[in-house]
Amino acid sequence: MFSDRVQRGYLALLRNLAGHDPTIPGAPRISWLAAHKWVVDAKINGFGPGSLGALQFANNLTLLGVASPPSPVEMAQWISDHQDKGAFCGLQVLGFQLEQKNASPSAVRVAFLCVYAWLDNFLTTDDKLVLDFGPIFVEQLLCKVGRWCRRLNDYAAQKTAKVALSQLADKAFEGARWTSGENLTQFNKWPFPPCTKYKPAVFRKIIESR
Repeated sequence: MFSDRVQRGYLALLRNLAGHDPTIPGAPRISWLAAHKWVVDAKINGFGPGSLGALQFANNLTLLGVASPPSPVEMAQWISDHQDKGAFCGLQVLGFQLEQKNASPSAVRVAFLCVYAWLDNFLTTDDKLVLDFGPIFVEQLLCKVGRWCRRLNDYAAQKTAKVALSQLADKAFEGARWTSGENLTQFNKWPFPPCTKYKPAVFRKIIESR
């Protein structure tokens, strides 16, 4: 994996950043897209075009400060290009009408930006710091939606009725008034409200303000 060819290619990718501390303010950065493209083009086993390894490579360089974070649109495009992965499934589970493995890039982009904008609008600054909020976080979050639905259904298979994630969410919010920031001091409070409690006009305003 760490052949001379790969090492030379990585140094070429880093350019002026090579040999410098990426945590220093103002240090040069490579783009998230460039990092992802490089590792795919390097033809390293496990980091191919459709792999999660390539995504995590670019994400890790971002977390280390070597690469700049992806934009929401760039992450949405990655999800569109990899409709067999968990984030795309998560959007479907949340109710977005996306054709299985054949959804248009624009439809996936709109769905992802809706989720991103909703969280960006309601999460507090403290929430965002704890979560390291950004497109990478939202993609990772979407990956877990389908997984948790399956786990709940597997658990429910041992019971008399299925446990629907949407029903659990409705029960958690039933009769409760959501207040921004309450989750910071009360563990049983949610960091953002359910979109079902808001009129479409409010949702549209949030999206358009981004």
